[in-house]
Amino acid sequence: MKCLDNRSRPSTRAATLAAVALLAVTLEPVHAAEPNTCAEALSLTETANARTLFAGAELCAAENDTFSATLLLVVGQIRGMVDLTLLSPADESATRPAAELYQAIFYRYGGLGSDDVYSDHSAAERLIERIDGWSPAFDAQYDPGWSYRPSDRHALYAAFARERIDERLHDIRRRVTLLADPRYAALSQEMAALSRETQSTYTVGSEAYERHQDLQQRSETLEAEILAGFPPPPEGSVLDGLPPEIDPDVRNLYAGVNGPQSEGRAVFFDDRSVRASWIADALSEASLQQLLNEIDFQTEALVAVWIGRQHSASGTTLITAWTDGGGQQGWGVSVGVGVRGSDCEMTDTAVAYPFALAAVPKPDGAGEIQRHARSNFPDGCGPSASALPVPMP
Repeated sequence: MKCLDNRSRPSTRAATLAAVALLAVTLEPVHAAEPNTCAEALSLTETANARTLFAGAELCAAENDTFSATLLLVVGQIRGMVDLTLLSPADESATRPAAELYQAIFYRYGGLGSDDVYSDHSAAERLIERIDGWSPAFDAQYDPGWSYRPSDRHALYAAFARERIDERLHDIRRRVTLLADPRYAALSQEMAALSRETQSTYTVGSEAYERHQDLQQRSETLEAEILAGFPPPPEGSVLDGLPPEIDPDVRNLYAGVNGPQSEGRAVFFDDRSVRASWIADALSEASLQQLLNEIDFQTEALVAVWIGRQHSASGTTLITAWTDGGGQQGWGVSVGVGVRGSDCEMTDTAVAYPFALAAVPKPDGAGEIQRHARSNFPDGCGPSASALPVPMP
């Protein structure tokens, strides 16, 4: 699964825990010593997982300790994003709590917290200092809320957490800068009041909708003025350039660049169905026979994922994850597509149609791929692959 970063979730809009409590996303905290008070939660700041930190934020909000609620909210987001990125669920049962955390961060705990903290210069500076000095513990006893697979990337936990801290501090400093301008602060308060009146529900063409659109446009114009010269967010990561991790149950057998013109996915259970598909036209007879020789259809199935039209493809495409779902939730597959890195000097207009073929444990019973994910990864600065698509039979 792809981790939610600062720029892909609604983190810049003001949000309080009281406001988001209306959303039906429930997380049970998982920690050896669950907090019962805000003070207890604060004592677990460096050792607790995201679920426990969010539970602590709720406790602090209930005790009207806005500063502590905001602190635990933000460090909970960082802890959660790091765990979701680096601690891959060990199996299907572990995937559910990880997915619930992802959903909770997006829908319930994704904001920066109360503007009351960011409007108070002294409080904002204290918050920045606390977050900047926060160091999440990670050892063999740490429990993110799910069992996870061993990985060499765990050695990067502290460095990756530091990157996420710096990203979130950038978001906070940006918010503090905006709210320091009386014009923007007034607009922000007006938007918050309107949101409370309408419960953030707007009908196109209504008076409330038109007012919201006007406030939003004026806020964006002011943002551009106030933030002129504001430093950009941090770039680069210790994970840059690393190949995607591949589930141990997945055996990648072939990657090509002359797949079908449109994207798609399929599962094959015998030689005959493979030979009747577009795969037989995309591969030479020798490559096709070698592929079939490497798979045991008694115990395995062949998964095919094709990407469709792709610029800057390196030619490396990998199926990274496969989930059976026990026939209840449908099958799931993830794929990583190698592309030229963003720091490459040369650009070209080459077009390819990447695809990947992999052997996976044979699913029990009939089914279909209902869940799929695709991500790109930087794969050097070599020439981009170029090919024509294979026709579908």
